[in-house]
Amino acid sequence: ERNMQLEFYRDQFNGLPLKILDIPNNVKSSVHLAVIVLQGFSADNHKDIFTELRNNGIGVQLHYWPVHLNPYYRKLGFKENDFLKSEIYSKSSMSLPVFPGLKQKHQERVIQTLKNVISNYE
Repeated sequence: ERNMQLEFYRDQFNGLPLKILDIPNNVKSSVHLAVIVLQGFSADNHKDIFTELRNNGIGVQLHYWPVHLNPYYRKLGFKENDFLKSEIYSKSSMSLPVFPGLKQKHQERVIQTLKNVISNYE
C-alpha cells in the first residue's frame, strides 16, 4: 500500500523542483518514509515551506536532524559545518505522509498544497 502511495506522489511531482525517495529496481521497500528533497531553494525557503505545510494541516516531518548538532554532541565539541552534507540534507528535505489507510484524496490534498506553497517561492 505504501509503495503505491510513494508511486502516486512520484507521478504527481513530475516537473516540480524536488527529488523523491528513489528505490532501486531490485529492492522491495516497506516505504517507511516518503522523503522529498527540495531543489533550488534556500534553507530559509525550506523552513518556510515546511512551516506553511504544517500550518495547512499537512504532517510533514524532518527525518533526520544532524546528530552532531544535538546538545549532547555539541558539548563534546561538534559544531556546525563538521558534517556539511547532513546539514544540507536537513535544510532541504522533508518526509510526506505515508501510512496504511492513507486515502488517495488525502494524498491529492498533500500534493496540491505542496504545489501551491512551492509556487510562492519559485
